[in-house]
Amino acid sequence: MAVEDDPDTRLFYERFLRDEGHEPVLARDGLEAMSRMGPCPDLILLDLGLPTIDGYEVLRLLKSSAETREIPVLIVSGRPLTDGVELSGVVGVLRKPYDLPLLAEALSQATAERKRR
Repeated sequence: MAVEDDPDTRLFYERFLRDEGHEPVLARDGLEAMSRMGPCPDLILLDLGLPTIDGYEVLRLLKSSAETREIPVLIVSGRPLTDGVELSGVVGVLRKPYDLPLLAEALSQATAERKRR
């Protein structure tokens, strides 16, 4: 799942994830992401600066549910991380803008980690 409010970036994620052999599920904001959680995705690409429910709240909601707490999250955001925020389940952080090879490597590592669990 890719949670991103920018439509161009969402379209990029859809194509990128499909090219990498995944079946992308896309969400425009935190509310839509939480409503589209089932079946549980293998990985969540999460922007922090989202409308309705921001990425930090999405993380908190994911980790508060037994059904979703084990889903690995890769934060992909232009916003800096806030001090003191619980980041359990976060398998990586990429700051926008990023190089495509970095995204591909982070995705590969995160999905490999999910398969080991």
